[in-house]
Amino acid sequence: MYVCMLMLVVRWSETGVEQRAALLLRVADLLEARLDEFAEAESRDQGKPVWLARSLDIPRAVYNFRCFATAAPHHVDTCAILPHTHYYAYRLQNDTTELN
Repeated sequence: MYVCMLMLVVRWSETGVEQRAALLLRVADLLEARLDEFAEAESRDQGKPVWLARSLDIPRAVYNFRCFATAAPHHVDTCAILPHTHYYAYRLQNDTTELN
């Protein structure tokens, strides 16, 4: 199993930004398409009500995958309100340039 995981890490690190974004967007689409199944699994795994997993956890995971898929080209601090919620998603970009 460790060798398989290592191979995936190496393959991911060699994958271009566009392909990474496409893969992350595909994961988001698959999660969204099977929302009820993932909500049931999340409920069993975490011991929370299915309605909470269905209305918050799984949609948040979908949002995160989409956000990360499109974040790479952007180099600004952002804050977004998740659609249909009162929750915020933050992304901070550290500025590593030296001041002269």
